[in-house]
Amino acid sequence: FKAIVAYNIATGQKIQVTDGIADAIDPVWDADGRYLYFLASTDFALNSAWLDMSKYNLPVTRGLYMAVLSKTGQSPFLPKSDEEETKPASGDNAKKDSVVVKIDADGIQQRILPVNVPVRQYVALMPGPKDYVFYAESVPNQPGQTIHRYNFKDRKAEVYLANVQSASISEDRKQFLYQSGGFWGI
Repeated sequence: FKAIVAYNIATGQKIQVTDGIADAIDPVWDADGRYLYFLASTDFALNSAWLDMSKYNLPVTRGLYMAVLSKTGQSPFLPKSDEEETKPASGDNAKKDSVVVKIDADGIQQRILPVNVPVRQYVALMPGPKDYVFYAESVPNQPGQTIHRYNFKDRKAEVYLANVQSASISEDRKQFLYQSGGFWGI
């Protein structure tokens, strides 16, 4: 099985985020650096036999998961409050040039949460703007891949694009470049 490992370039510290019980792939940071999204499969081992061709037709299904990186971080799935949000003071509106990611290694595997989307043949994960993540599904007997978008504020998934051969997100997460059929779109 593949595991997700974070590496701190400044200190050389390695933190294994996933536990190795599931095959985890495609880690993606959220826009604020609070969470790490990834795809994981618990039925991958059924296809991993080296010379056993009877396993070739079994599809690998994966679920969408997220790790809350800080011990003090909160799950985006906690019940929503009906209280009014406070507005930040005017000095707090300064734009951040970079995101600082803080990972507390102690107990990180207990802070892994499943995202409420059905387990399917997901093949790729792509970063999205704040509170969004994109994931690609290989749908049997359909051309290309179906791109889904998950909204963490509304806690809903939606089909974003269908029949996509390739896709890429801009570094600022504001543009989505994709190829569908014989054309490209943004």
